[in-house]
Amino acid sequence: MIANSILFNAIVSLALLSGSAAALAMPEQAKDLQARGTRPISVEAACNVFYGTSFSAQTTGSGCNDWVCVRGNERYGLDLNDWCGGKGASCSNGVYSWVCNY
Repeated sequence: MIANSILFNAIVSLALLSGSAAALAMPEQAKDLQARGTRPISVEAACNVFYGTSFSAQTTGSGCNDWVCVRGNERYGLDLNDWCGGKGASCSNGVYSWVCNY
């Protein structure tokens, strides 16, 4: 009878310990999920970094892909995924809705 009680207590103790460890890990996982979000992109800043401060961002229409970096007669496109550090960029509602995804 005593051996069964010791075994039972050991099993219950292990279950409680593993439950506590799982509970301790949960806030970190929840924090990671909450940290994901978006941040608006300054297309002007992206043009300046990619091509130099003498370039400015201009729109050629109202669609998401209607941005160019311009200096005089020079016109270049942008890789906004690269601007976002490889995390990905998205645009859902026209030229001014670009965001970096985190």
